[in-house]
Amino acid sequence: MTKQQRKVFFFLLLGVIAFLSVCAYMAISPVGRQIVQQFIPLAGQNAVALVDPAAPDQTTQDIGMQALPTIIPTPTNIVIVPIVPTDQKLSIAITAQMDDIQMDVERIRGLQPAHKIIRRNLTNEALSDMVSEDFLDSYSMEEISDQVLVFQLLGLIDRDYDLKNLYENLYGNSIAGYYDHSTKEIVMIDAQEFSGQDRTTYAHEYTHALQDAAFDFGGNLHRTNEYCAQNSEYCSAVQALIEGDATLTEWLWFYGYSSFKDKEDLYQYEIVYDTEVYNALPAFMQDDFTFPYVYGTEFVLALYEIDGYDLIDAVFKTPPLSTEHILHPERYPQDMPIDIQLMDYSPLLGNDWIQIDRSTLGEWYIRLGFTKPGNAAWALPEVEASRAAEGWGGDQYIAYRNTSTGEAILISLSEWDTLQDRNEVWEALKVYGGDRWNAPVEIAADEIKWQKDDQVITISRQGNQILWLITPSQEVMDLLQSVFPLFP
Repeated sequence: MTKQQRKVFFFLLLGVIAFLSVCAYMAISPVGRQIVQQFIPLAGQNAVALVDPAAPDQTTQDIGMQALPTIIPTPTNIVIVPIVPTDQKLSIAITAQMDDIQMDVERIRGLQPAHKIIRRNLTNEALSDMVSEDFLDSYSMEEISDQVLVFQLLGLIDRDYDLKNLYENLYGNSIAGYYDHSTKEIVMIDAQEFSGQDRTTYAHEYTHALQDAAFDFGGNLHRTNEYCAQNSEYCSAVQALIEGDATLTEWLWFYGYSSFKDKEDLYQYEIVYDTEVYNALPAFMQDDFTFPYVYGTEFVLALYEIDGYDLIDAVFKTPPLSTEHILHPERYPQDMPIDIQLMDYSPLLGNDWIQIDRSTLGEWYIRLGFTKPGNAAWALPEVEASRAAEGWGGDQYIAYRNTSTGEAILISLSEWDTLQDRNEVWEALKVYGGDRWNAPVEIAADEIKWQKDDQVITISRQGNQILWLITPSQEVMDLLQSVFPLFP
């Protein structure tokens, strides 16, 4: 991706994919839901009843929730920084509601804005045009093809998958709003009515603005295109922290400050919402898009249960470094990821070979590879896959493409916490490999080899490490294995 593509892609990911943060409440564990309910404020004490102007007799209520005493901190000095409206489609009544929501979110989150924020309201058509002009039009077919090739090597989608069409549908139709930290803008999508789902989305996105003011997305948190291109695990973990915090704050606003009509609107929205675009995503991508909202919220709830937002604020200053930290909050911050750096093998392979990707899978993507592969017949049971992936210590992979033949190579080196962890993932890989590539052609104590179609595949182990190679021929396999002499 070019710098501009990554910029657009990044702030769209910070947006609310219409239903994700709402569905996260249903997806988190029963313990997590219990914690949320425990800390929901009593509507009517610190809460400000926000009702639809057309229905002044409505009162703030909870649907199916027991009223509980509030523990949300209320700052003694609440400062409202004026927001500069740039879109005349936002009426005075709507901007007044936005101001009220901001005050509520500041009370809940205990943070204050530090800069002016521009509010905009785009139509879905304008959003689609922006995505097309700023992202998709500059995303070459070669880049798209290479991304599909990497996903295919990892067993996540088929080689002929139409990824560009997926992005067009997803980012052109599934976003309710987003915060752009580079321009300090909150952008709402088709919010002329400012219904319950719009108001809830605004609470979520304003939380991002407060986070950015307090913790500096692009500075202290290193959420930049360049840094994330080299540190994908870290950025996935930080995104989960950011979205988990915003989702929790959104829920607390919804249950403590929203109007009866807000709840009614959201209930109706969930009934009629068309999930066709989401359901059309590859299985791994469905789970990956919900990761920061579901597991990020679980992570933040674990912190909140210990010491509320004070601990969450402290974690923003020393953020999690891996998806392992997010999946296992009890391992934060002690279980540090192992830094694995593979050399560039292009000189060894020859001039026709170019590197098309270098990144880290992490515990989360290893789990996805086992549970949500491109072919459901390859999938391992969730419990077995989670157990195998959770011993992750660190990894790196590189993918290459031959510019003359289109052939591809995958080199993946991973390190595991213990020999037992290594052996668990080894056994999982044996089962997965048998399902994906059929019976192995060679089996030794520490190496297994498959051959299928135009691919030669090996997994080998030594110490706490596992080496996974996919090559187009035995000749290339022998060449690569020669630079890993410690492996069988």
